[in-house]
Amino acid sequence: MGDDRDYIIVSDANFSDEENAVLNADAEEAERGYPLGFLESRRRGRPLEIGLTPARHKVQVRLDENRFRLLNEYARRHHLSQSEAMRELLDRGLASA
Repeated sequence: MGDDRDYIIVSDANFSDEENAVLNADAEEAERGYPLGFLESRRRGRPLEIGLTPARHKVQVRLDENRFRLLNEYARRHHLSQSEAMRELLDRGLASA
């Protein structure tokens, strides 16, 4: 069976300084490895924490077509899931409120 996936070779120049810092930190963490206890303690499903903060509240929002399109474009540009993009945009908006 053939491999029908396409791969693109990228370099640091393809990302912003902030994105490079995150990618490099993640790579260094992965290269250090993880203790067996950490790997065994991982749960299936959605994370219960976002960073260091427990994620206890679920919020559902209805969006019109334009906002939905803009959200997806933002998420795609920043290599985020919809949820991550919404949290990031909420944090930015609330910080300037």
